[in-house]
Amino acid sequence: MKLNVAERLLEKYAEGNCRPDEAMLVELWFESLEPNLVAADALERKRISAKMKLHIDRAAGRRFGNYKLFRSLAVAASIAVLIGLAFYLLKPVPQMSAKLIAFAKQVKPGRQQAYLTLANGKRMVLNDRGTGLVAAENGIQIRKTAAGELIYKICKACQPQENSPAKGFNTIETPRGGKYQLRLPDGTMVWLNAGSTFKYPLNFEGNKRSVELSGEAYFEVAKDSRHPFVVQSKLQEVEVLGTHFNISSYYNESSVKTTLLEGAVKVRSLPALNETAGKSVTLKPGQQSVLIKDQLKVGQIDIEDAIGWKQGLFIFDEDPLVEVMHKISRWYDVDITFADPSLKNTRFSGSISRNLSLLKVLEKLSVTGGIRFSLEQRSIIIREK
Repeated sequence: MKLNVAERLLEKYAEGNCRPDEAMLVELWFESLEPNLVAADALERKRISAKMKLHIDRAAGRRFGNYKLFRSLAVAASIAVLIGLAFYLLKPVPQMSAKLIAFAKQVKPGRQQAYLTLANGKRMVLNDRGTGLVAAENGIQIRKTAAGELIYKICKACQPQENSPAKGFNTIETPRGGKYQLRLPDGTMVWLNAGSTFKYPLNFEGNKRSVELSGEAYFEVAKDSRHPFVVQSKLQEVEVLGTHFNISSYYNESSVKTTLLEGAVKVRSLPALNETAGKSVTLKPGQQSVLIKDQLKVGQIDIEDAIGWKQGLFIFDEDPLVEVMHKISRWYDVDITFADPSLKNTRFSGSISRNLSLLKVLEKLSVTGGIRFSLEQRSIIIREK
């Protein structure tokens, strides 16, 4: 591909005149240089096009006498990305029905929303609450910040009895299409991904700080060498003293994944698994444990793959399509059905912004994943091309 062809493509993109496959090409090219790609509206298209042209000019530089020759050579590295992508991607995008396009355009990405159940059984919708005091119970004040964070703080003035510790449990649930974060009374920070449930005591008592998780969460645990922090999830428990880690433990997925970013964690399988009951592993930073049926394995991984969701990205590395679509389903609150079950094991790699509309995500998947989509009622059907 010649340089002037690439520049004309960028001009078409800025004007909104690209075919879907051409627009996809430009966005993936841009994303290879600036990973945090956001939805490309008219203003964003112009920004992307301008930045790509600026990148070409900067790559050329002006230090050399034969500027034209050097411009052609210097920009080759950048254009090589475009050529490689064009080879694989400049082909017709599988046609989507008008009904599917209309539906997918309306489906927006997830947002800050959650439900909180107090110790007294009262349930409230957090995204409907204003900032400030949400509740006060059993010696604990619960406040919501302007950023949508839930903060727990011990309140001696509102203790039910003098020197009586706060008792009871709270449960926070993020629905499909939701996320939330909270700070526990000990200072531990918890970020919840879509479709997750987190149960925790109002006040940590005894020699352990124990909580329960179903779904996915990222933890930054406050250090306390005398009181280990224990997370119990599907078929395992994780024990730490103070560290940063991620757990993915969804009921509809076959594996439980624990990824360590900082410090050390001990992962122990629970007695429900006959062959791994009582077995444990200690993770080092950059390691991930995977619990599948009767096997508990540890491997080195790119931690960005595990916490991409917290940074606003879907990141896939040879992941089975069924796992990819589970994440899409939870984040966009849509149902997914495989017309051919064998497609579930199709492997997919790449990164996609979680800020995009569902339509943009489906376009990217259909171009790069060798699949096509249709719509039946509110369920998205996955088929071969």
